[in-house]
Amino acid sequence: MAKVSYRIRSKSNSSNILIQFNINRDIRPEVKTGLIIDAQYWNSKIEKITDKNVITKNLKTQLLDLKTHILKEYNLDFEKGIVFNKEWLELKINNFFNRKDETIDLNFLTNYINDFIENRKLNPDFKPTTNQKFKTLLTKIESFEKQNKVKYLLKDFDQKLFNKFRFYLMAEGKLMETTANRTLKNLKTILRDARFNGFEISHQVDGIKTEVKSDVKIYLSFEEIEQIKKTHIIGSNNAIAKDWLIIGCFLGQRVGDLMKMNKSMIYKKINAQGQEFEFIELKQEKTGQNVSIPIHSEVKKILKKYNGEFPPLFSTNASANATLFNRYLKEVAGICEINTIVKGKVFNDELGRNEIVETEKHNLITSHVCRRSFATNFYADKRFPTPLLMAITGHKTERVFLEYIGKTSSDYAMDTAETFAQIENEKQKLA
Repeated sequence: MAKVSYRIRSKSNSSNILIQFNINRDIRPEVKTGLIIDAQYWNSKIEKITDKNVITKNLKTQLLDLKTHILKEYNLDFEKGIVFNKEWLELKINNFFNRKDETIDLNFLTNYINDFIENRKLNPDFKPTTNQKFKTLLTKIESFEKQNKVKYLLKDFDQKLFNKFRFYLMAEGKLMETTANRTLKNLKTILRDARFNGFEISHQVDGIKTEVKSDVKIYLSFEEIEQIKKTHIIGSNNAIAKDWLIIGCFLGQRVGDLMKMNKSMIYKKINAQGQEFEFIELKQEKTGQNVSIPIHSEVKKILKKYNGEFPPLFSTNASANATLFNRYLKEVAGICEINTIVKGKVFNDELGRNEIVETEKHNLITSHVCRRSFATNFYADKRFPTPLLMAITGHKTERVFLEYIGKTSSDYAMDTAETFAQIENEKQKLA
């Protein structure tokens, strides 16, 4: 069993207090804590401070808290397969005392990524969720280094090492090619930032291709939504999931924002012609953007069913609620016979990762189908300009919005051709 102990080596009035982390017979890292004590106040037999004045009493509290911190960090890192050594122990001690290690060499990739993540927190527009992709990158780089028993420098990542890392992500990390390339794209962002800050990187970085192929975009058409509406569902959880699904397809929000909606968010507004409309106003969790969403008649029908309230949740825990919603959605889609054969991601047990296969659409339905169905269906209706839809979905640029619904250059060409034909028909009618 892991044990933390303290000792001093000298008998001076400013003896360094050492900490030893005894994990097993072979792993016993020992380092200086950075704390000092007069040796006359230290009892080596019980490894504790004996003096009771205010200063040593505070020191005693620090040592007890540090011991608790080390054991807690050990339990957290043990599950991650972290290597426990002197460097690990020093890092945890420095973190405990909030010490800034001025000797950290940012030429090492993992050091630079850590620094990059911390610096992003200084941005006034910083949101914790935006750093997650770089934290994930850091974890994968550390795992890659551990396997290869090497600490990579920023300049090491040339075309050859990028390819090696891509192979590792797909073979060992069980990632699809699109996900692996997305990770490499984040790595290029880090390396370019390093170059901007004066660090040396490989001249090949800019030429390395990390294009992410468009994922298959799964959404429900208006016809499929109507099919779901008309299907009688037995079972309270599935019936509630059906109602949330219909609401989501007409409100266009991420599941986290969708499931936080309540009656207090609804307000009424009258236009210049005296017509009254109802809206839902909320602040999107991911972007921090305030959006106002007109309440569609289909949504009103369901709210009326619950006496003006939104349907109940499946769990008070947000993560558990989202998981249960996804589970019930697949059941609902299956019951409603959403059986069109489409391509999509399905987990392959033998490969241990997702792969693109042809399957019935109900197998691919998740909570994300709500927002994408809204965006795709109403984009197809020319009465809704793209900026109006973006104001509801929260997309900041038209390019990102169009990528989200899977529009390609050939789609744009067809849209233009159809518009030309419509204009020509209108001319002929006037002639």
